[in-house]
Amino acid sequence: MKRKILLILILSIIIALVVIFFPKHCGNWGTAIHPDTKYQDCTCFGIKTSGYPWKGITIGGDYLYCWGISTSYSCYKRTFNETGGIEEIDIPCE
Repeated sequence: MKRKILLILILSIIIALVVIFFPKHCGNWGTAIHPDTKYQDCTCFGIKTSGYPWKGITIGGDYLYCWGISTSYSCYKRTFNETGGIEEIDIPCE
């Protein structure tokens, strides 16, 4: 009886860890500056990565993944300001 309860407990813990730490898509980033391009970022209780680690470095943009629990999201656009610099404007997430 104790072995059966211990086995169920261990399996439950393993399933919970897989569900919590499976990478979840939580946004995207990029280097394009276009008025129609929207980016999304997230805060992550865990590890936030750009793409998958085994893919290597990407140029120009990629998806963001949260290896843990995503807590909140924010969306923005990039535009040029009056001085020629790049400005990020917050927009509502849809």
